[in-house]
Amino acid sequence: MESNKQELNLSHKESFKFEKKLSLLSHLDSVRDLVYLSKESILVSVSEDCLVKLWNIESIIKQPSEETTPYYNLRGHTDPIFTACYTDSSKGNFICTAGSKGTVHIWSVPKASKVTPYEITGGKNYQVLTFDAHKEAIWKILSHSASVRFE
Repeated sequence: MESNKQELNLSHKESFKFEKKLSLLSHLDSVRDLVYLSKESILVSVSEDCLVKLWNIESIIKQPSEETTPYYNLRGHTDPIFTACYTDSSKGNFICTAGSKGTVHIWSVPKASKVTPYEITGGKNYQVLTFDAHKEAIWKILSHSASVRFE
C-alpha cells in the first residue's frame, strides 16, 4: 500500500509532513480551478468535463467518506471550464465560470440545505446569465464585489 505522506523540504533546518485527509472524486476530467466560499463552507470545482460541482465542506468534515460526492452539479457549459470566481451581492451569492469557448456563465449558488444531489429541479439549473465574452479561451476570471449588480 502506498503511503499518503509527502514531505516538503523548505530549508535544511525544517521540513513539514502532509497527510492526505480525503479525496473528492467526482469529475471525469482534469479539475482546472477551485473556489472556496468561506461564509457558506462550500468548495466549487470546475473541470474540463464541462461541470461545476458544489461541495458542502462542513458536512464532508463531519462525516468523511471515501465516496464523497458533491451536493450539486451545475450544468450549462458545452466546453471545458478553466476558471471560476465567486462574488456576493445584495441579491445573493454568485459563481462566474468561463472556459475554452470564451463564454461566461453566472450562477446563483444554491444552499446545500435547499437541494439534494438527485432531486428533480423542474429545469432549474441556477444559471442567471450567459454571454459570449471573447472569441478565444478565458483562462482566468476575477470579480470585484463592489462592481457586481444584478437588478
